[in-house]
Parts: sequence; structure tokens; C-alpha cells
Amino acid sequence: MAVTTQNTKDKIMDVSTELFNAFLATNVSTIQIAHALGMSVGNLYYHFRNKEHIIREIYAERISVEIDALVMSKEERLSEIGMIRYLTGLANVICKYNFFYSEIYALTCDDPELKTIYRQRVKAFDRELKKPADTWIAVGLLKEGAADVIRDISEVCWMHVIGWLPFRMVATGEVNKEKLASDAVVSMLKVLRPYFTDSANERFERLLDFVEESERAE
Repeated sequence: MAVTTQNTKDKIMDVSTELFNAFLATNVSTIQIAHALGMSVGNLYYHFRNKEHIIREIYAERISVEIDALVMSKEERLSEIGMIRYLTGLANVICKYNFFYSEIYALTCDDPELKTIYRQRVKAFDRELKKPADTWIAVGLLKEGAADVIRDISEVCWMHVIGWLPFRMVATGEVNKEKLASDAVVSMLKVLRPYFTDSANERFERLLDFVEESERAE
């Protein structure tokens, strides 16, 4: 099969992600990326202008697309299982591209264009995260009045999830991404637990069991 420009770009993003996750993006050069791919730096620059361009495309074409695919359907918003699946999927994406969230400040400082794109995406994600709150109250998952609280703390919740990965990796030495993702979901549920109804709290342990079963199924 002929190798197309898109095939090559995809391969560059694949290998770059592996290197960035292993050594952090700030420690990896385009020379190292080209060497790992077995291509010349000039050939690499034919597809991407620089390392910042690679990272920006990984965010736009990989991370953002995978997060968008997690948007909850109307049916999924009607159950706590839908909530868990969404949070688990989100945590898995963050773990898959851990370099990006571990170095988000440095990466956006180095690339103003990425900073602009990221800010726009965060605003859109924040709006999406707030949508299920009213439904969760209607189905008895959250207490009456909790919707406003959830909307207010959604940004804190997002910061909690993306900050969990580097914290746990440093604090515990854990490197298993599935374990890190499930731990992030459990921690997130604990943040939300005060706003669960009594009946939802009774199901809390079953929710945690679901997370653990999902982790084992990976």
C-alpha cells in the first residue's frame, strides 16, 4: 500500500505521543522524533513546521476528537452508570495523553496558538459538563438545588481530574494508566458525593465496583 502524506503525519503523531509520554514534551526534540521514526529532520519539517505544530495537531486531531466522542447521549444522562462511563472515558483520554495535561502550562506558554485553541475548547467543554446536572436531579441522582452547585464547581472538577494524573504519578509512583484512570474517577465521585441523594449514596459502593470492573475489562 502506498504511503500517503496523512499516513506519515499520523505516524509522526503516534511516535511523538509515545516519546512525549515517556520523557515529557519539553524534553523531546524534533531531532529525537525524526530519529525514532527513521526519517530525516527535513522530512519531518515537510509535514510539521516544528514541535509546537506537532503538539497542536495532536491536541486538535486526537485529544479533542476523542473527548468530543465522549459526549453523553440523552439516555446516558438518565443513569449513574452513564455518568461513570463518561468520567471513565475522560480519565482514560487524559491518561493516554498524559504529557499534555502534565505540562499544559509550559506547552501553552510556548505556543500562543495552542493557548487560544485550548481556551476555546475548555469553555465548550465546561458548557457540556454542566448539561447533565438537571437530568441527574430529575432521576434522583443529585439533590434538589445541586444543579447550581455542580455548575459552579464544574471548573474545579475539571481541574481535579486533569491534576490527578501528575499528582498520583509523583506521589505514588503509579504508572499503570488504567489504574490511574479508575483512581481519578473514584476521587471525582468523592468530590460529588455530598450532592448525591440518599438513595444515590446507597448505590455509591456499586458505582465504585463498576469502575473497578471497567478497569479489569480494559
